[in-house]
Amino acid sequence: MNLINTSQWDLLSNYIDQSRSVLLSTHTNSDGDGIGSELAMYYYIKSKNIDCRIINDTARPFVFDIIDPD
Repeated sequence: MNLINTSQWDLLSNYIDQSRSVLLSTHTNSDGDGIGSELAMYYYIKSKNIDCRIINDTARPFVFDIIDPD
């Protein structure tokens, strides 16, 4: 597994900081890893007072309601 290095994170963070809004999505029939990563990024972006929305092409499986009740 490749971990993100500091320069990659800095580049992504700069793009986010310059954005007015961000749209996030994960893969079809998402699993806990996809949903968890998506939610972590959502709350990170929201903490910067940037509008952020999540749109996925399939419904979240009910077993993940505990991760994301909304």
